[in-house]
Amino acid sequence: MRSIINYLKEIFFGVKSLLVGMKVTGSYFFRPSTIVTQKYPNNRKDLVMFDRFKGEVIMPHNEKMNINAPVAVSVK
Repeated sequence: MRSIINYLKEIFFGVKSLLVGMKVTGSYFFRPSTIVTQKYPNNRKDLVMFDRFKGEVIMPHNEKMNINAPVAVSVK
């Protein structure tokens, strides 16, 4: 009986976790202005770094350049 209760608890918490994640995703879907990801190669001219930013923006380069590759940020 205890194993059945534990099984149902795991299902409940799994569904709860899924719904919380979908809530976050849905909020970004319906309010895209809150997304803080920068599309670096496309917005070089209007990219604003914060005064307190201590890192360095690094664009990884290789022979097969992928425009949608994520930008790595190294902190000095």
